[in-house]
Amino acid sequence: MTTTSPAAGAAPDDRAPDANNVRAGREYFLRPISSRAQAEQFCMSLERDGLAFHFDDPLDEIVNMHSGERTFNDAEAGALRQRVSELFEHMEGDPYNIAVACTNAQGGPLYRIDWLRGYDENDGKWGYVTRDSLKEEHGLTESELTGLSPSVMAVGDSIPMVPPMPAAGDLATITRIQ
Repeated sequence: MTTTSPAAGAAPDDRAPDANNVRAGREYFLRPISSRAQAEQFCMSLERDGLAFHFDDPLDEIVNMHSGERTFNDAEAGALRQRVSELFEHMEGDPYNIAVACTNAQGGPLYRIDWLRGYDENDGKWGYVTRDSLKEEHGLTESELTGLSPSVMAVGDSIPMVPPMPAAGDLATITRIQ
């Protein structure tokens, strides 16, 4: 196993990733995250590749349940530490919501709800939901979901909603991101 030594004076978690030791198909570990959209795509890629993990877990201790071998080598763990830090920065300190939603979606559609006004303390915030959640928890019917634009829709007065969706006069957008 190749190890990446920390730069002089750097803590072990600040190790620079060694691009030569990141395995094929995992190159996205090396791409810096500079926006919420990139953070979303990164989380969806981890889930799609079967590499999702809890962002608080020590990456050096995550092992494959079948083989018992480490899931991430030293170079990959170093790159992922940087990406996780960027996730917290671009997801306003809470990347867990999308990670859970990605797992729940099981490769199916995933939506981001952006609350524009109304809905109490959620003004200007966002969350992630699955298609089933939009139906079961938010009151949309299959025909309403089928009739939606695949990108963005505004909800409120035009579609009757049940809590926790916005009431009449409140406004949110729902964007399909996967």
